[in-house]
Amino acid sequence: MKRTPWVLLLALFLCAVCFSNGVSALLTSFGVALPFPGYLSSVVLFAVAGVLLYLGLKLKWYMQECEERREKPTSAPRKHEIDMTTAAKTVAFATACALAGAMAGGVFSGEVLFLLVSAEVSFTGALLPTLLAAISGIVLSGIGYLVEGWGEVPPEPGGNARA
Repeated sequence: MKRTPWVLLLALFLCAVCFSNGVSALLTSFGVALPFPGYLSSVVLFAVAGVLLYLGLKLKWYMQECEERREKPTSAPRKHEIDMTTAAKTVAFATACALAGAMAGGVFSGEVLFLLVSAEVSFTGALLPTLLAAISGIVLSGIGYLVEGWGEVPPEPGGNARA
């Protein structure tokens, strides 16, 4: 599987920032109160990032052991085991998290930008939870991108790379 291009993640992030900022401005122009994320949004995004990091580290250690065994074949038992279905699912999960994290981080960052420009809210009331949600989305996207890279398999001569 190929890694998601970082330019695509950046483009999604910037589009989400623009969209969120525009929607925030539109809602306030009609007198509608902005829906702010609670701290639970950040907790959930950080929890998903933690699960992905755990699965990604298992994949990384397995891939490193495979590389070591290619260089120095041995009959010793493996230290790290992961089946190919789980490896492929981990890479697919990482791709989904990278894309979803870029979108979530962008939406919440756009809202933070709007709040900073409008300066109508208190820091702890709306800005802090929104800022934490933006950071958690960006972290999720970064971990997703990182784990995707750990699942890359160097192409074999005459073959395709797959996780």
